[in-house]
Amino acid sequence: MVGTRISSLLGKITVLFVICCCCLPAHAKYGGGSGTPEDPYLIYTAEQMNAIGADQNDWDKHFKLMANLDLGQFTGEEFNIIGYYVSYSNNKPFSGVFDGNGHTISNFSYTSTGTSYIGVFGYVRGDNAEIKDLGLIDPNVDAGTHGRVGSLVGGLREATITNCYAERGSVSGNELVGGLVGFNDESTISNCYSTASVSGNDLIGGLVGHNWDLSVITNCYSTGNVTGDRYVGGLVGYNYSGTITNCDSSGDVEGNSAVGGLVGWTWDYSTITNCFSSGNVTGNGSVGGLVGSNNESTISNCYSTASVEGGIFVGGLVGGNREGSVLNCSSTGDVNGVSHVGGLVGYNSSWCAITNCYSKGDVSGESQVGGLVGDNYWLGKITNCYSTGSVVGNLRVGGLVGWNRNNSKITNSYSNGSVQGAENVGGLVGENPEGEATNSFWDVETSGQTISAGGTGKTTAEMQMQVTFTDAGWDFVGETVKGIEDIWFIPQQDYPHLWWEGMQVPMKLTPVSLNCRSEGKWIKAHITLPEGFTVADVNSERPAVLHSFGFQSAPLYVFINKDKVVEIEAAFERQAICSLTGDWPQALTVAGFFADGNIFLGTSNVRIIHPGLKVIEELASCWLQGDCVYPETDMNRDSLVNLLDYALLMNIEVEFVTDE
Repeated sequence: MVGTRISSLLGKITVLFVICCCCLPAHAKYGGGSGTPEDPYLIYTAEQMNAIGADQNDWDKHFKLMANLDLGQFTGEEFNIIGYYVSYSNNKPFSGVFDGNGHTISNFSYTSTGTSYIGVFGYVRGDNAEIKDLGLIDPNVDAGTHGRVGSLVGGLREATITNCYAERGSVSGNELVGGLVGFNDESTISNCYSTASVSGNDLIGGLVGHNWDLSVITNCYSTGNVTGDRYVGGLVGYNYSGTITNCDSSGDVEGNSAVGGLVGWTWDYSTITNCFSSGNVTGNGSVGGLVGSNNESTISNCYSTASVEGGIFVGGLVGGNREGSVLNCSSTGDVNGVSHVGGLVGYNSSWCAITNCYSKGDVSGESQVGGLVGDNYWLGKITNCYSTGSVVGNLRVGGLVGWNRNNSKITNSYSNGSVQGAENVGGLVGENPEGEATNSFWDVETSGQTISAGGTGKTTAEMQMQVTFTDAGWDFVGETVKGIEDIWFIPQQDYPHLWWEGMQVPMKLTPVSLNCRSEGKWIKAHITLPEGFTVADVNSERPAVLHSFGFQSAPLYVFINKDKVVEIEAAFERQAICSLTGDWPQALTVAGFFADGNIFLGTSNVRIIHPGLKVIEELASCWLQGDCVYPETDMNRDSLVNLLDYALLMNIEVEFVTDE
């Protein structure tokens, strides 16, 4: 009887066990999840991470890292790289989403002599492909003679990487090698960094080896040392039609040709903006503190403090500038080369424009040596620039430009550094065949040179007087006779400085939305100075200026606010500002003056209700009087044909307007 009961009980347990097993997922994988956006595969262990690369059927799925991993157990080629590219017809990218979830992967090591596209992810491609919030600690990748190598991704195309980094470690290969990504094509990399050392031959970068075709790199940096042969950069080796903004690099960079502190070579209409570099840069040809060679591209609002040493085409900011533009940039590191050596740009040619720039580092070389530009060639333009460093060379040596030739022009510029040389030496320009230097000056006392192939020599006292320059047509902040661009300002007992060198301070405008139909009298800028400034530091008797528009404020109201810091209120007449025509800027900048002649700059975004906009009352009048062209369809799909449909039909922006 007892045996029968036990047998019956065991039978029931068996049935229950079978039922429970049938209720479990048929293919439970990794650490859980189903691979969908709502239920991603969960990764808890190094083995689960390695399993991703073993099953390419999952490479379009979603993954989420749930713990910090150590991949140190995988050596050589043991780790299964995720995604591969062998040829155009033989490739399989990772096209899913990998969410690092703020975790790290340590000790990723991969050594190969026969494979390209190497990284934790070998090849990533797809509009929805994304890697985010992931850190690599001590990655060590060596691709031998092969390329497209990065610690995180070997090749990235039409995808996104966000909030990722590589700390310490090293990455090496032959070509297209980057500390984080080897090859970036039509993809976005944002908020990322690398501190790994990087080495190879061609297209070698501290963060990305090759940035190609409409790729965007923004808010990124690199600090590792970078070495290579050609196209070697502290952040990016080769930038083709790509955009780099708000980025910096600080590692030492060494190569042969096209070597730059930030980018080795940039080409084909590539907008490098708001970037800087600070490491030492060494090379042979086309060597620059920021960019080695700039071709048909624009560099703006950038600077370099790097010391630079090279052979030919060597510059504190750009080595060789060909059909490119350099705007609002500076360099302060020392520069040493052989020929075509400049404090800012070594070689500037083919319609290149250098505008609103300066250099302060000492410059030395053999021939074509200039404080700002070594060789300004073939329609090169230098406008509103200056240099202050000492210049030493042998042949064609100038305080601003060593050799200015072939219809190249220097306008509204100056130099005040000491100049030494043997042949064709000038305070401003060393030699000037078929070139022009107009409304430009050099200091005959500090330069030690009383002659120049272009420009006008002045004493130190004359060089520190605003009238010297306004008499030549220069435009200074606060005066409108020479224009309203407000390019220069001059502190007390100092030389002219560019407007953008002014101290940047917080500012807000009231009203926030500028309604030009309101009858209010004032638009007010509220500017706050940093701690340590006093009311006496501000020239309250000198009006503030609406930069690039020329309007002056009413007398300033300067006081100590509730936070015990200096606040300045500058009021501008609403009617004057609203009289402006043309496109409104997205932001307005106000310049004010310190007691010592320096300036402070506040910038604030504005929303403009343009005086040309029709208001609802005017539209209503037109509608009621029957003078409007009536729409035949319901333009806004609200089941009514009325006044708003008319506004949409006529492409008129409608604003409900009230006085403040």
